[in-house]
Amino acid sequence: MKAEDKPRSAWLVIAGQVSAGLLGPTLLLGALGLGGCAGEKNSIVLASLGTEASEAAIDQDPWGLLPAGPVGWGYVDAQRLFASRFGPTALDLVLKRLPALQAAGFDAKRDLSSLSVGVYSIQGADFVGVAKGRFNREQIEAQVEQNPVTPLGIPLTKTEYGERTLFMAESLGFCLLTNQTVLFGNQMGMRRVIDRVRRGKLERSLPDWLESQLENAQAPVVTGLNLKENPLSAAARGDLPFLNGMATLGVLANFEDPGMNLAGTAQYDDENAARLGAQNLEAFDDYLQSMGWVMALFGVAQPLRSLTAEAQGSEARFVAQIDGAAVDRLLVQADALLPGVPGGGPPLFSPPSGSAPPSGSAPPSGSAPPSGSAPPSRNAPGAGP
Repeated sequence: MKAEDKPRSAWLVIAGQVSAGLLGPTLLLGALGLGGCAGEKNSIVLASLGTEASEAAIDQDPWGLLPAGPVGWGYVDAQRLFASRFGPTALDLVLKRLPALQAAGFDAKRDLSSLSVGVYSIQGADFVGVAKGRFNREQIEAQVEQNPVTPLGIPLTKTEYGERTLFMAESLGFCLLTNQTVLFGNQMGMRRVIDRVRRGKLERSLPDWLESQLENAQAPVVTGLNLKENPLSAAARGDLPFLNGMATLGVLANFEDPGMNLAGTAQYDDENAARLGAQNLEAFDDYLQSMGWVMALFGVAQPLRSLTAEAQGSEARFVAQIDGAAVDRLLVQADALLPGVPGGGPPLFSPPSGSAPPSGSAPPSGSAPPSGSAPPSRNAPGAGP
């Protein structure tokens, strides 16, 4: 690896955690319009119909919808993200790329409550997510059907599965289950969710350590990774040595000063691996700080203010502070690179000719953000659990 490439490679670990909080909504954008390259090699047989879950049951718990056994998990409180130091920039990045959904009366700032995502393969785009909020299913489907081609020229196909409608751009798409719950991801992942709905089996299947973070920490961003059953490649572990011997990783984040605070716990195979992991994390921080001038040459902002780690038994615990102003600059840079606006490509979905957002549009009557879909609003500790 060239020396000038190392800062960008090393930065992936921090970017991976920050992206869950900053760009979680763009996962939905990618599913809506970019298409994908993940293969759909496995055939899927429609589940036998049991007692199908009601809309109330579907809306109750996003984690009950997600199939068991993911490699990674992610949760983002969209409303607290949009209210953060860099939230207005993140919101603008999303809204500029949703003209058709806006034409259907959807306003992300008002209507998007949270995103819960399960990743089922380290390689490829094998994931499924649940967006919670307020969605007018009929208006959104009508707007999308009037413009059934993505800006990349990929046909947006309408597929029926289990009496549900999936809109697919090649292997990625979305499905409006109810006026409060939308699926997004690859086709296999969404069909597995629909199978669970048809069987009426909407039971949470999360490891205890992740349940603890979701229920007790109540942070606006929660991510988890299971490397014990889904090991990374030797190359990845070589580039990021603190991954050696890591079994699980859980990270919480909030949007308090100086912009974003991360607190993570990594479980290792043994105490020696945890001690080395903590040392490698701090060495990683030193390396990033020393390479700040190289990152500046590439126009990459350095948002990491501090990162400290310590080993406790077979665990390595770390805390990090992210500069909100630097994150805001990174989002501005990302805005110019992502498709959807002048300089970054066409809209993911353009509204039909002559279409305009309805004046005073509002969510469907009786629909409201589900109160049980997101952790209660209580700040995670600013520097750690």
